[in-house]
Amino acid sequence: MEKPIRPTIRYATPVVDKHGEVRGIVIVNVLAAHFIRLVADQSVPEESLVFTDGEGHYYFHADEKTTWGGKADLNTGEGLYKDFPELAGKLDAASRLTSFDSADRLVTTLPVVLANEGRRLGTIINVAEHGVVFAPVRQFVWAFVALALVALVLTGAFSVWLSGTISRPVVKLTEEVERLSRGDLDSPIDVRSSDEIGELSHAIERLRKSLQILMKRAK
Repeated sequence: MEKPIRPTIRYATPVVDKHGEVRGIVIVNVLAAHFIRLVADQSVPEESLVFTDGEGHYYFHADEKTTWGGKADLNTGEGLYKDFPELAGKLDAASRLTSFDSADRLVTTLPVVLANEGRRLGTIINVAEHGVVFAPVRQFVWAFVALALVALVLTGAFSVWLSGTISRPVVKLTEEVERLSRGDLDSPIDVRSSDEIGELSHAIERLRKSLQILMKRAK
């Protein structure tokens, strides 16, 4: 093993002659840091984003001490199934982007397949607590509830104001007409309103004055 340790993916293919006899092996070492960095750049603190091999050992993990724990690498035993034992057996069958719930977590998996060979190199897995996943939804719900309450309060206040604006002049005019109907022609009808109720009040006031004149002539 190289020192210092450099994450490496090794590809090997036999070399055969025209008779089909193996004459050697070509081995190509690909530094894993280049494509692992692509995964690392997408990692966020609130979620666990990892890249594992076929046995669940980490190619990438936020804690570098847990990476490359397979028997063929550092043989530490660290891996996905040690951290999340409930996921054992749930990732092997996934052949495309998949999401599922597991122990109050939302797990999203994406297999990484070699384009030319169709061989599975590993799996990118994102594990997030339900509280983290649904936090934006809860924030939206609370914001919606707050806006609804504000709208309700404003609507109630406007209704009270509108009701008072309309009902007070009507009640006042009703009282004045009832007093007029009891024969009180001396008290002027004074209902201050700039709308149709005010015009009706002026008309009734003219009627009061006319009745007052007629009553004086009758005497």
